[in-house]
Amino acid sequence: MAHLQHTEIADKNRPTGSAWNSELPSSEELRLRFRGEKHENDMTFYNKMIQGSIAVMAPAMLAIAAPASAQEFPLVPGEYSEIGGIYVKDGGTFKYAQFIANEWAKNQEFAKSQGWITDYKIYVNYNPRDGEPNIYLMSTFASLPDAAESEKRSAAYDAWAKKGFAQQAEESGNRAEYRTVKSSMLLQEYTVR
Repeated sequence: MAHLQHTEIADKNRPTGSAWNSELPSSEELRLRFRGEKHENDMTFYNKMIQGSIAVMAPAMLAIAAPASAQEFPLVPGEYSEIGGIYVKDGGTFKYAQFIANEWAKNQEFAKSQGWITDYKIYVNYNPRDGEPNIYLMSTFASLPDAAESEKRSAAYDAWAKKGFAQQAEESGNRAEYRTVKSSMLLQEYTVR
């Protein structure tokens, strides 16, 4: 009887008026659950607990997610760089350096004068692994040309160089005696906003 009286007092003293508090189980329901006995409202209780948790957590999650979705991507795309990795065979360094200084650099200057590229650079790999490129040739440009623009540029280059495709291919093949093109990469620079 004392236990029942205590339960009734606890239920009477339970705060009311809040949707959350009205969903709390009575002390009798808690006693039955603690002893492992089923109560007719068990599923309702757990469903209401989950719904209550979602109701409390959803605004908090939205508050966290909203600023992130409203933010801009933190990186800004910039220019492209095409990088050719060249392996120069032993004894071919001077010959290939002459080609870079006399032909390649002139071609790059022409492309730069036409606005096709913004810069070009030569990098030497001082610590190449076996078979890895030991020279990298880089051309930087603002955007990729479409097919029509590529055809237009090829025609303008051929007219300037006074060489057709067949002659250019033959010259490139001749350089194969002392160099091998090992890789080609197209990279795009990104900077922090």
